[in-house]
Amino acid sequence: MNITQVALGRHLPPTAPPSGQWTPLPGNGSGMKYSLDFSTLLPYWPAFLNGAWLTLKMTAVAVVVGMGSGTLLAFAKRSKIKPLASVCAAYIEVVRNTPFLVQIFLLYFGLSSVVRTWCHSRAPTNTATLLW
Repeated sequence: MNITQVALGRHLPPTAPPSGQWTPLPGNGSGMKYSLDFSTLLPYWPAFLNGAWLTLKMTAVAVVVGMGSGTLLAFAKRSKIKPLASVCAAYIEVVRNTPFLVQIFLLYFGLSSVVRTWCHSRAPTNTATLLW
């Protein structure tokens, strides 16, 4: 058997369809014969709706806070006060040039360490992150 026979599918057993042809399984024509049953999730529907509503509320708050803080930061960067403009420019460069996952790790683990050190408290990591 040479490479040409393998490429043309001639190495397959005789029961296989010829190379270049596809025969779907009987059913809906796509070859997949399964059905999805979501009836077991029906009792949890109110929890899903509450989660969706909470997600929308958190999104709205994040958009408002983000737009507000971003606008203030942009005005501060364009300020005539050089130290303020420099600090804002440095903050913008750091945030723009670090991957988001690294920022999340720094906030989650690093900020809690800073809060514990400076405030001499045993604040949980989630509380320290919320303070940010």
